Amino acid sequence: MTDSEYRGKVKVSTVSEQISQTGEEIKFKPKDILSESSKKKLENKDISSKLYIFAYMKSPAYNTKHGKTHVECGVKKDLSNIQISDKDWHDPLDKMQIAIFMQSGGYAPYWSGFGHVRNGSKHQGVDLFAEPGTRVYACLEGIVYSMSELKGYGKTIILEITSNTAINILKKRKETINYKLLYPKIKHTVNNSIIDGEQAFGPNYDENSNVFYIYYAHLDKYATDISVGSKVKAGDIIGATGTTGIDETKSKHKGPHLHFEITTQIAKGLTGRVNPSFFIQYDIPTNTKYTYNSCVDYTIIKKNINDYLPIYSKQLEYRENN
Repeated sequence: MTDSEYRGKVKVSTVSEQISQTGEEIKFKPKDILSESSKKKLENKDISSKLYIFAYMKSPAYNTKHGKTHVECGVKKDLSNIQISDKDWHDPLDKMQIAIFMQSGGYAPYWSGFGHVRNGSKHQGVDLFAEPGTRVYACLEGIVYSMSELKGYGKTIILEITSNTAINILKKRKETINYKLLYPKIKHTVNNSIIDGEQAFGPNYDENSNVFYIYYAHLDKYATDISVGSKVKAGDIIGATGTTGIDETKSKHKGPHLHFEITTQIAKGLTGRVNPSFFIQYDIPTNTKYTYNSCVDYTIIKKNINDYLPIYSKQLEYRENN
């Protein structure tokens, strides 16, 4: 392996069979994968005794056709000593629930997830139920990168996170929550075909990035004491939820929510993005009758909605009254 290969993407044909899913971590001792020159460069570095390979796999068809698997190579920091206090992290909302209703009123909790959950179309974050006017908080210490009206997002705040401490807290959240994908496969609501659904992350997501961006969308208003460039800390109120950015000619407002994203790039689609469910904790229907490793069937979920209504009574009440 050359130095240039180490710095970029590495072809690791000998371990491809060990990678069972996108995002899985596989441990190697440095001597197993580094060239002699690379080992010397790392001799005086304070790093773990192992490197982690982060899989960024293309589709199985692509790998079969091209006969290769590419993975990202990087040093994973030891986060075991990091303790998260209320000063370090605040959930984006006080009450955290996935939005179980679409704006039209249809019951489909997976519709609010990350990935190709909407009959194959991309959803770049997660939707958290929030009645209009609900307070929105900065999750981490950061800087207000943008406050603007975006197509499909409405009024949006983007926070830029560059502090090493804040980024390590974000990574620690992932370790602590240990979220598993609930909807990796779904059944198309129109043609009943089985399609890919929820994903762990999108193309070019870099877990070792030195900058993260957090999106808060569909806001009704911004906090009056912040502007672009303002410094914020975890727990600062940055705005209030609304329904901006939703085409009222095509959709009702029966499932109001905060659209929440985490990404390492300001880019379109899923590029640079990671599933926020790895970092935030919220109520979500998880009964095994309705969530399968192989497929989530919308019609089955819809028929059994009453099993979940006590937990999501606020959402049902809003749906019925609007």
